[in-house]
Amino acid sequence: MKRFMALCGALAALAIVPGAGAASGSLFGGASMQGNQVSLVSNLADTSTANDFSGISFTNTGVTTFSSLSELATKFNVTDDGCGGGSPRFQINFGSKNVFVYLGPSPNFTGCTPNTLLDSGNLIGNNDACRFDTSQIQAGTQCNTYAGTLALVGSMSVTGIQLVVDSGWFFADKEQTVNVCDIRINGSTVFPCQGQPGQKPGKGKGRKKVKLCHHGHTITVGEPAVKAHLKHGDTMGACQKSQHAKKKGHK
Repeated sequence: MKRFMALCGALAALAIVPGAGAASGSLFGGASMQGNQVSLVSNLADTSTANDFSGISFTNTGVTTFSSLSELATKFNVTDDGCGGGSPRFQINFGSKNVFVYLGPSPNFTGCTPNTLLDSGNLIGNNDACRFDTSQIQAGTQCNTYAGTLALVGSMSVTGIQLVVDSGWFFADKEQTVNVCDIRINGSTVFPCQGQPGQKPGKGKGRKKVKLCHHGHTITVGEPAVKAHLKHGDTMGACQKSQHAKKKGHK
């Protein structure tokens, strides 16, 4: 059910934006800034391979070992399709191996509320079933809790942390888009955002609603997400009858 991609070998940094604290974030893959949020896109429906996956790689976090990681959280808004297939997720690097920390509802991490800014809360100390995937670590398991993960890798050196979206393959239209902001790592906030958790796009300051035609369906997204949708073929405005007809032949 879950897909594991090794994204740590060659991360192409597109932008480096420090937050309020010491940590900073470098965008890679198809990640882009949309207003004050980062749009993470996994689009396998087009010919480009540059946006097959997206992510943010964090530096200057002050995290040395897993036990020194006291805060890991983000606000996230699924604007296209949903969550699933192991994405979106944080991944914590231990050399060439990773521990994955999934966003969304436990234990399957599917069914995220669409077009709503949610707060993950602090995932460190979270003992939801299967929130932590330690299967790449010796004696680890795909379904682990924080307590189990701490016992397994607490003293191990952390060599990197990323936030990744890469499950376009998981959805029928081969697309997944998740916007993130207010990423908190040990007291640092990277990419601060406006709006409150549980607030739908268009309800907060600077969040105008925009109608788009997405594969024969009329959807409404926040203005910062429009550019990413247009890039993968959506059109401005509500769908017309002819566009509804074309949807039947879409794969």
